[in-house]
Amino acid sequence: MYEWADKNKTTPKTSAPSIETAMNVMRPYIDEGREIICFSISSEMSTSINVIRMAAEELDAEDKVTVIDSRNLSTGIGLLVVEAAVMAADGKSREEIKAGIDELIPKVRASFVVDTLVYLYRGGRCNAVSALIGGALALHPMIVVKDGKMDASRKYRGKRLHSLSWHF
Repeated sequence: MYEWADKNKTTPKTSAPSIETAMNVMRPYIDEGREIICFSISSEMSTSINVIRMAAEELDAEDKVTVIDSRNLSTGIGLLVVEAAVMAADGKSREEIKAGIDELIPKVRASFVVDTLVYLYRGGRCNAVSALIGGALALHPMIVVKDGKMDASRKYRGKRLHSLSWHF
């Protein structure tokens, strides 16, 4: 769930959705008798997957809701969602889609270079001293998502072109 931290909408904050929010999103589809495949950010980084599972239980819809732990972040999840949509368009069942996506998950890699350490610090991913020193030295770590976790694989210094990569 994404919320703006203040009225000026200058600093975004993220958090796992509430069970009520998850239920409200799923309820119309469940009421229509539809099946849901829900992709979650890596369970290593968020409790969202547990919230979705609990919401499905509260709606007595565990048999209609498939929750997939992407073991990744947004760009990696996006690739998986596109693949799932292709499988659905090809007439695959929910179980077949889940099995196909489970095969792809270990192959998806996402990485990005951050401009500032401020958000890593605010999110608890680096300490204040690292953020201060990194800022003073103009360090830009490359964050790689592997095995469901984020890790700084390289550090660049000075001005850096924005980069983002992902692949299967």
